[in-house]
Amino acid sequence: MDDETPHFTSAGALDAELQAVVETFIERRRRGETPAIAEYVEKYPHLAEKIERFFPGILLLVFLAPESTERL
Repeated sequence: MDDETPHFTSAGALDAELQAVVETFIERRRRGETPAIAEYVEKYPHLAEKIERFFPGILLLVFLAPESTERL
């Protein structure tokens, strides 16, 4: 963890941190970068279990889902 990343201790704050990490991951992917899940596990070891469990599914949901969810 770097000096710019706060370490959260409460469950609610931990969920907020995970959400921020997910948003960063998704934004990087949308910019065309290919960040590895392992990179995030290494950077956020206290979130490693959740990252390894959720990030593969997030990739599928975000990048394989249709751009619009509106019904025709």
